[in-house]
Amino acid sequence: MRINDLSLYNNKNHKLVNISDLKDGDVFRAEVMDIKQNEMVLKLMGADSIISAKTLKILGLKIGEFVNFKVTSNNNNQLMLEPMITSFQNAESEVIQNTIKNFKLPDNNISEDLIKKMFDNSLLLGKESLINFYNLLKENPDLDTKKLFILLKNNISVTEESINNLNSFINQNTHLNNQADELIKSLGSMNNLDITDTLADFILGKGLKNNIKINELVANNKEIFKSSNVDEFGINIEKLVTSISKSTNVSQNDFMIDLLNYIGKADENFDKSLIKEYIKRNASEILASLSNKLKVDLKNNNLDNITDSYKNIYKLTTSLMDSRSGLKETSENLFNNVSEIRQKIEFMNQILQYDTYLQIPLKLNQNEYMPELYVLKNKKHKQNASNITALLCLDLSKLGYTEVLINKNLNNISCKFRLEDFDSKETFVTYMNDLKLKLSSLGYNLISVSYENLDTKTNIINKSNLLPDEGKEDGKIHSFDIRV
Repeated sequence: MRINDLSLYNNKNHKLVNISDLKDGDVFRAEVMDIKQNEMVLKLMGADSIISAKTLKILGLKIGEFVNFKVTSNNNNQLMLEPMITSFQNAESEVIQNTIKNFKLPDNNISEDLIKKMFDNSLLLGKESLINFYNLLKENPDLDTKKLFILLKNNISVTEESINNLNSFINQNTHLNNQADELIKSLGSMNNLDITDTLADFILGKGLKNNIKINELVANNKEIFKSSNVDEFGINIEKLVTSISKSTNVSQNDFMIDLLNYIGKADENFDKSLIKEYIKRNASEILASLSNKLKVDLKNNNLDNITDSYKNIYKLTTSLMDSRSGLKETSENLFNNVSEIRQKIEFMNQILQYDTYLQIPLKLNQNEYMPELYVLKNKKHKQNASNITALLCLDLSKLGYTEVLINKNLNNISCKFRLEDFDSKETFVTYMNDLKLKLSSLGYNLISVSYENLDTKTNIINKSNLLPDEGKEDGKIHSFDIRV
């Protein structure tokens, strides 16, 4: 089979492959997209690119078939490929053994598993990359091929830090909710004034989204802006807080930071040092309000934007890391906690390139839980594009670890509860009518409910085992009403 630069398939919807990147001996997997006489169109899976290739002989390939090709030569912009077709039953094993031999890799389980996973993930098999990946697996005992390809698919550098972050996600041994609580607790126990200044700068900074309409609530309370000292300011703001709490049934902790943020921006001539001093004197109340800013609230079926919670957490940790106080010298434990939280947010953002994985600090009623959410979409070629599946994992103190597999087809909802403590089933059954009514109020119909025993917790590695027919994700969080 011969390919040259002039035969590149002209399709603006696909990135053209640079055939000069392919080296002699490289092996890649391609899908046969079209066959016309002695010419065929191939989709190179690893590069997600389209090429048109002329065949020198009849190959007997079929449209839609996936075929492994080996680069036999690449000279003068002319690429020669050899289809790796065999009549033996164990063709995959033969290709793996030939690759190990040609690339002079150690003939062991690591090499076999690595090559198989590269084929499964439609990655180009180049000698340099194979040796590099092999060495990474040998040098990092906490890394295996499944974890390696999660990092590679999401374009995450394979480092000790990224491996540790991924293992933390898989083992579920650190929850963002708990880390945020520990951060607030640590800040409350510190007397360092520079840390308090950093907290004040965070509250007064730009980009803090108000969750309630503060401007309407303070429009008739201009006396706050006329305060001349912190004592007067404190008295005025406490009056306003009490008035707002009574008239709106909103607790002080739910809007205090929004209020201070608004006041700091409402009047450019307002002395912001009064707010900073007030924050220092009322640290415990301010931190309680800040804690609410780091959680997603589901009161009355209203959902604050999850992104805002992540931004607030990331902004706070960044402010602390960049503070003048020298956080590491002030408290090494606090510094480590702040660093881990920021790394987790960054890693979660990276992992969303391919996998859909979220840890949501959720505030539900007066209790706080740490759910983990997967949103999966059916294969693109399926006709029913509205069919979305989500997996919600909740660690419940009384009912045990619980996973809820939710399928939404248009407005119809099906739920499968996977229970670590199967004896808790009766509790779920008791409240199922309440769930049905709640979903109905949101415009959804609960059409089926089932229960099964949870033997193994679902994580980013094994989630495909639970949903083998759902197809691959395309890197986006699809439209899914999380209130469900």
